[in-house]
Amino acid sequence: MRSWYLSSFFVVLSLILIFVLAPASLLLQPLTSNIAFAANTTNLNRTVPTAVLCPNTTFNVTINWTINATEVNSLLLTDYAPGGWSVTADKNWSTPVANETNVTGGKVEIIFYNSTLGQNFSARYQATVPASATPGTYNFTNGTLQYHINISGP
Repeated sequence: MRSWYLSSFFVVLSLILIFVLAPASLLLQPLTSNIAFAANTTNLNRTVPTAVLCPNTTFNVTINWTINATEVNSLLLTDYAPGGWSVTADKNWSTPVANETNVTGGKVEIIFYNSTLGQNFSARYQATVPASATPGTYNFTNGTLQYHINISGP
């Protein structure tokens, strides 16, 4: 009888420790409808993890689209992580390789020069959940995809 009580005690203690000492989790909700996009693009979507994430977690954000216009000189993707989150970007993470990336706080800009009709693009950057984040749903919003057609440069 004592061994049963002792075993039960350790099981309950283990469950308490798991729930009390587990790191706070964050539920991320991907929102693909919050990217304003150029009329000559299709198949635009943003992919973020749908799993529960913990503070200080870094993950990939991927945005895909297809060009439906000729003579596109440049594309500018601007996206925003939730307030207080940080982002990093590298032009080599995108397909095709981006020409430039700019990061300011939670804002990322990824720039591509030239494209062909029907070309697929995949822009990728990384977002980091801040250490001070509390459990909840966080949304990626206000992204834009802009393009310039037949504009000569300097």
